[in-house]
Amino acid sequence: LRCIFNDAVAEITVTIAAAYCTFYIAEGLFHASGVLGLVTLGVYMGSYRAAISVEVEHAMHEFWAVLVWVANTLLFTLLGIIIVRVITAGKIVALDYLWTVVLFIAINVIRLFVVVLLFPLLKLFKYNLTWKEALLTAFGGLRGAVGVTLALTVAADHNILAINDLYGAQVAFHMSFVVLGT
Repeated sequence: LRCIFNDAVAEITVTIAAAYCTFYIAEGLFHASGVLGLVTLGVYMGSYRAAISVEVEHAMHEFWAVLVWVANTLLFTLLGIIIVRVITAGKIVALDYLWTVVLFIAINVIRLFVVVLLFPLLKLFKYNLTWKEALLTAFGGLRGAVGVTLALTVAADHNILAINDLYGAQVAFHMSFVVLGT
């Protein structure tokens, strides 16, 4: 990106290509999570914002905002369809609803514990969190598209389904309600 200057189409195309290549390399070559690979790419790209031309930054932001909106709409629509099918197929029993509540509470308690534990360390670095911001961080948690995508990946994994065909449905069900709760 540092070789391109003020060319919105080229810079946006490079970021799309980087996203596709990262996902393919993570999934296809390393048999790792493509979603987590994309998160890592996002962190890396965010740390090198100077590589994107200032004049292109707004256009790139708008382009990716529309793409994220479309992807989220499709993802949550797909999740809704899958959850309804899972519930109506009888793969979810009453005990799963109880486990969802237990998981939601446990996840929030663990997040709060980790943020409180790391709070002094975060105060030392540039984050300089206040207690209010730390509480918001603790209860913000894993929500939205990343968690749902990971849950749907587990739900569709043939290796997992070969071991236990209910496991994937339960993971998707629990994660969808944890996301709904947050």
